Amino acid sequence: MFRDLLTLPPITKTVKLPQGSFTVKVMSGLERFELETKCFGTDVKSRNFSCEVLTRTLCNDVGVREFTDDEAAEVAKAPSTIIDTLFHVAYELNEFGKKGEEDAKKNLGKIPPSGSGSNSPSN
Repeated sequence: MFRDLLTLPPITKTVKLPQGSFTVKVMSGLERFELETKCFGTDVKSRNFSCEVLTRTLCNDVGVREFTDDEAAEVAKAPSTIIDTLFHVAYELNEFGKKGEEDAKKNLGKIPPSGSGSNSPSN
């Protein structure tokens, strides 16, 4: 499924201007990460978060993963627009961000402090 995108020709759009016709392509995820790193000085590894998430969330219709944890660079070959769209769905579905942080904080209050369990030595 997703792997099929990696062998497709680039997504392009031709724009006609008085000076001529120009074709613009959608960058791959990797090309965009490298450009952002060059322009904004951000580490490519941290920018690759979306591909790391997708390696763990893209699956077939019965939940079997399409990629292993080590294949983020392979996912980054897909068009950046597709990576963005799928990443936002995965991000929301897995409750990353503010909601995930709020849930984590709520759950932290339910965990007993270290050493307060029945196996802790009494003083």
